[in-house]
Amino acid sequence: MEAFMAMGITFSRETAKEDFRRIMEYSDKSLPKEPMMKYVNDCVREEVKINGKEFFPNSGSDIKAFVIKVAGKEAINRPCLVYFHGGAAIAGTAE
Repeated sequence: MEAFMAMGITFSRETAKEDFRRIMEYSDKSLPKEPMMKYVNDCVREEVKINGKEFFPNSGSDIKAFVIKVAGKEAINRPCLVYFHGGAAIAGTAE
């Protein structure tokens, strides 16, 4: 908590959005990247669009999804993980 206070983060209702952005920026700069890069470099990412109206008739847009696969591996009968993000992020991107 003291580290956040030193960064000027007050956790008040009025500054919550900006406080969260500062925390995300700090986290992004402070987390080690090298151990993760091995896994990132072993993967390929494909962006696909799903017809939003098929699942949500009142939706006016497609649903963007990313399919992440292990590079060089056949995609037949492989286990998978399906992760749905509920939205409401105010910092960072899926990319």
